[in-house]
Amino acid sequence: MRVMTCLTLLTLERCALKELPCLEPLMALRHLCLQLLPELTRLPSSMGKLTGLRELRLDGCSGITELLSIVRMLSLETLRIEGCASLH
Repeated sequence: MRVMTCLTLLTLERCALKELPCLEPLMALRHLCLQLLPELTRLPSSMGKLTGLRELRLDGCSGITELLSIVRMLSLETLRIEGCASLH
């Protein structure tokens, strides 16, 4: 699969993903929405390299336990977290 370097919006919903692939090549990504991914346990460390990401939505990702990878996201303006019961 070719890398979509111009992609600005990515929504992953109702997938049986246990982990996300490296998102670092998606440098144009501005909005990331992860919905109803209960098998997902963590966000990849490459998330911190998405310097242009403005909005991150986590909804129904009940397996995620930590968000350490977003600490370096200085451009993040909106962080919406709902239904992530395992998050500490």
